[in-house]
Amino acid sequence: MKKTVFKNLSQLKKGLQVGMKFELTNKIKDFVHVREVVDVQTNGFYATGDDVQGRKQWVAYPKAGKCEFLEDKFVFDGLLEYRYI
Repeated sequence: MKKTVFKNLSQLKKGLQVGMKFELTNKIKDFVHVREVVDVQTNGFYATGDDVQGRKQWVAYPKAGKCEFLEDKFVFDGLLEYRYI
């Protein structure tokens, strides 16, 4: 799958696809896990990973002002960092 880089929340909402993978870093709980998108909706997406035994986890899109888009990642609320892989 081609690596897509999003520059803003609107692009993320339009371009996020099932099968995309991200390395998730939670800055509060201090963990890093790989997540794969399994379902995309207009207000968020479901992702799964080995650490959650295949269960889907909901990720709601925050307001645009709480998102940061960098060259190799995007950050939600300054806490959840999604690095493209």
